[in-house]
Amino acid sequence: MGRLTLISSVGQAMPTYGMTTNRLPQSWGSNVTGNLRIHLRAWDHICKPKTSGGLGLCRIADYNRAFLVKWAWLLNSGSNALWAQVLRSKYLKAGTMIEATAKASDSVFWKAIIGVNDLLKKGACFIVGDGSTTNIWRDPWVPKHPTFRPNPTINPGPGFVWVVDFILPRPR
Repeated sequence: MGRLTLISSVGQAMPTYGMTTNRLPQSWGSNVTGNLRIHLRAWDHICKPKTSGGLGLCRIADYNRAFLVKWAWLLNSGSNALWAQVLRSKYLKAGTMIEATAKASDSVFWKAIIGVNDLLKKGACFIVGDGSTTNIWRDPWVPKHPTFRPNPTINPGPGFVWVVDFILPRPR
């Protein structure tokens, strides 16, 4: 039991810093010469709960994606930190984080953040505000809908692009 505690605390804490800013490789199975390493237990078995015969360790890939999506969330939610201002001015000149893509010449950090954009899309929903900058059909803005976007039953016609187009003025 003591060895498992040591492996769990040290083995999972050491790569934490690297996981916060870099996407870890998905396979760890060969060395420089291409020879396969010997794995005594499958990772799926190690990550099972102790009650099911595993060691109860967490999947490092899941931790890695969680750390990276935190950066994406902070960037998307309008953080004024210096790193966010730099990334916005360099990569998001004419778009949002949800629409962003990575090019081969982009930084490793940016590519890692874009790599978890699928997770960000699953849970990100716009706060409408006055509705003048929220596109009705493209932007995710409907909180209780599975895709966060409305599904039109009929074509609303031209001129209905922004949420503000559907907001009625208050009666006085």
